[in-house]
Amino acid sequence: MAILPLIGETEEITFTPAAAGGDEFDNAAGTSGLQLKNTTGGDLRVEFVEQRDCSYGEQDVHTSRIVTVLAGKTLRIPRFDMWRYNSTAKRVEMVYPDGEAGLEMAALDRPSV
Repeated sequence: MAILPLIGETEEITFTPAAAGGDEFDNAAGTSGLQLKNTTGGDLRVEFVEQRDCSYGEQDVHTSRIVTVLAGKTLRIPRFDMWRYNSTAKRVEMVYPDGEAGLEMAALDRPSV
């Protein structure tokens, strides 16, 4: 998996193309978010890898772990629950069920947003 750079609160948002094997970004402080951009004419899904069961004892059953970025649109996800999504390296991992072509993203460290 490719590691996305974490863009600070005062830095300009720059997008990185999605990697074929998936991507990951730092969420050690639990304040990281993600902005996704779909440059294609069709909808694209992004799946976030759940590392641990949620408080209801279920894993891999929540629709919120999969988001759909509509054709030609951007989607912002403000935060990721570090207890549910952080890997042992304190990163959020994601894969692309519809492929990575035309999908761009920016990992954001924006505690005030």
